[in-house]
Amino acid sequence: MRLSLIFRLCLIGCLLAPSALLAQASPEPKFTLTLLFDGKPVDESKGVPLNSRTLTATSAPDSQTGKPEAEVVIEKGFINLARENPRVAVIAWNGKGSLETLASQAQPGDRYVVEIEKAYFRNKNGQVKAFPNHIVYSIPLY
Repeated sequence: MRLSLIFRLCLIGCLLAPSALLAQASPEPKFTLTLLFDGKPVDESKGVPLNSRTLTATSAPDSQTGKPEAEVVIEKGFINLARENPRVAVIAWNGKGSLETLASQAQPGDRYVVEIEKAYFRNKNGQVKAFPNHIVYSIPLY
């Protein structure tokens, strides 16, 4: 009986050890997306000035280095200029770029609707984490 107890404990240890090692070897990377208008983080409730000229997607800064946690790769994204319900204009967006086309048509009270349909984070170790499907931000203009 004593031998079977030792055998059982060894068997349990052998079964649990590999899964514990796997869990430690590749933790799920966690990143936070930050939108920068003219290099400044956006406050979604306050909005951005009409004269904002660039929009960049980046990851939140690392607490130790102050540099972005990961590269943001946007494969399919759009920025819409919306006035009340209708869309006034739309441009394709890859995570960085100029808003000149939209800004020239913008009026106070309009909003940018940023749609990210396909994107992922890639950290310095090469780990990749896909965004959830179809992220939408609605940012008022003042």
